[in-house]
Amino acid sequence: MTLLKSEPPDLATNAPAIPGLAPGAKVTAAAIPPSGVFHYTVDKGSKAKYVAREQLAVVPVPNEVAGETADITGDLYLTKDGKAGDQKSAFKVDLRTLRSDQSLRDRLLPGTLATDKFPFASFTLESVDGFPPNYVEGKEVALTLKGSLTVRETTKPITWKAFARRAGEYLTAIADTDIKMTDFGVTPPTVSVSRVEDGLHLQVTLVGKLGN
Repeated sequence: MTLLKSEPPDLATNAPAIPGLAPGAKVTAAAIPPSGVFHYTVDKGSKAKYVAREQLAVVPVPNEVAGETADITGDLYLTKDGKAGDQKSAFKVDLRTLRSDQSLRDRLLPGTLATDKFPFASFTLESVDGFPPNYVEGKEVALTLKGSLTVRETTKPITWKAFARRAGEYLTAIADTDIKMTDFGVTPPTVSVSRVEDGLHLQVTLVGKLGN
């Protein structure tokens, strides 16, 4: 039975390296726009991942299973100290393209998430805490991101723990949070050979490139 296989979560622990920047290279800070607001668009290298615990009928200990997609789009509007207050920073993930290591598991997702009616999950950023005023370009810093996650027709406040770095025209970050599926009106999938626990760990990897 294919559901007996699982893949390790392989979660990232650091923000991605700045694209095109060689290790040890001198970093030139991006010029501050006249508005004081940096507009980053979500670029290639970004992805979203879920990690779930799957209890198999024939195995006493739950497995951790993971799936991900690179179909993530969005815009971030940030000042040198954090989020720009009057512009909407948000990203969305195409749930129809989530893939794990097992096709049978993946075939359950469209029905579980009702992706025919609600193909996207979206997050709207409301605050960024922890960006130091004396930031050194290219250095990784720990941040707290707060905002609202929407799945299907339910929107809930969530907090992400993040690591980010900025240099030149790029901003990179990883952000992690934990949610319960039932909080968003999603029933954890159950089949004859396995059931999935309610809790999900989410990780988003963001690579943002300065736009207009």
